[in-house]
Amino acid sequence: MFARTSNAYHPSVKPVAFIFATNDSLAERSFQGVAEGDLWKRPTAQNNPMLWIFGHMVSTRANILKLLGDDFDTGLGDVFARGAALTDVKYRDRAAWQTVCEMYRLWPFFQATIENAALALVKADMYIGQRYSELCPDKERRERIWTLIASEFDRSRQAIMDIGGPSDLTSGGSWLKASLDARNPYIDPLNLMQIEFLARRRALPAGAAEHDTLRDLLRLTVQGIASGMRTTG
Repeated sequence: MFARTSNAYHPSVKPVAFIFATNDSLAERSFQGVAEGDLWKRPTAQNNPMLWIFGHMVSTRANILKLLGDDFDTGLGDVFARGAALTDVKYRDRAAWQTVCEMYRLWPFFQATIENAALALVKADMYIGQRYSELCPDKERRERIWTLIASEFDRSRQAIMDIGGPSDLTSGGSWLKASLDARNPYIDPLNLMQIEFLARRRALPAGAAEHDTLRDLLRLTVQGIASGMRTTG
């Protein structure tokens, strides 16, 4: 996949090919010396199993290649699909739902998939998300799209709790709650400042001198938020 990407695509996407090739080399070295039985083990409660990371990386890259015009098939199908689709299984086929719950109890891969989805949901802040949605000037479109996002979030959260059983997605590890409590007082103001800077920049007339200043401020907020979220690029 990486060699073909590097040689065949337009020069404008060569940076993507370079990143693919570099990360591929890092991933290959990461597997060296790791016993097969350890590939699905979490090094710590805060880390993902190596094979989960690698599988997710391959699926994400395949989606990028599709955007670039190459319908690359990983052979993984919908293995990494998750979220509200689980709720459809729960209410459509109770026997299949019991199988899903059994998979969570017995299959390390599926455990990692569900727990990482839970981690993403815990990190999400729907209040901040709604504030970003207010940047859309079309009220009807904004409310329609935000309702879809919020309902999908709620369904995904409920489905994951139904599989894993906890009443609180943070109950699996106090380290996560402590991390979020320490992070949010710093990340939330950065998000709100970014929203304000975006609104101001969009309101400026073309060629206004403040464009560059606001662009630099936005870049700083992006870097700060990415640093605090740790999984956000």
